[in-house]
Amino acid sequence: MKKIKFLIQATDKNTKEEYKAGHIVEFEDKRADEILALKLTSGEHYAIEVKEIEKETAKKVVNKETAIKKTRKTAK
Repeated sequence: MKKIKFLIQATDKNTKEEYKAGHIVEFEDKRADEILALKLTSGEHYAIEVKEIEKETAKKVVNKETAIKKTRKTAK
């Protein structure tokens, strides 16, 4: 299954369903590839594939000795 974001308003030729610009819809791979291959006469694509981005959490490593010194300086 692939997620597709429509760039323009379009109608699905199979289901006659209307898709507005900005809609994100999930299709089977074969149908998604068909839609992604379609282009307007100006050469613009109807839609683009949306890829899920894995979010990484950043971890801050703090040196214990440095942290203790900083808290003692600010406490005075």
